[in-house]
Amino acid sequence: MNIKFYTLKIKEKDSEHNRASRRFRALIPLKGMRPNDGQIEDLNKATRDDIVVLAKDSSISEGQFLLDKNIKFVFDICDNKWSTKKKN
Repeated sequence: MNIKFYTLKIKEKDSEHNRASRRFRALIPLKGMRPNDGQIEDLNKATRDDIVVLAKDSSISEGQFLLDKNIKFVFDICDNKWSTKKKN
């Protein structure tokens, strides 16, 4: 199994999407990972031999797409945007 971090297509100087969470949770770990591990910018490039890591900016529909294709995935969430608790 290969690990693929699903990330938006990012320009080198695009500071809006080149956030610390992307660097710390994908780019830095990839430096110590296997050559076949990496990033994908299009879920259509994911295969059944991959485990796709969906970041917090991913949607439920992207997870459903992977489920429908029988591709394993995990949500790497540092902020819970799907909380069901009411805020006071």
